[in-house]
Amino acid sequence: MVSQQVHLFNDTIANNIAYAAQDKYSREEIIAAAKAAYALEFIEKITARF
Repeated sequence: MVSQQVHLFNDTIANNIAYAAQDKYSREEIIAAAKAAYALEFIEKITARF
């Protein structure tokens, strides 16, 4: 079962994507995850970005 509740932290988008293992993933892997989730285009449009 996968939880349908969304948890966002008051942190960067990158840290929200990799919240369980922030030191484990490279910037390229985080960007790839955003792309796979179809979120990269949105992220690139906002000021804060990653």
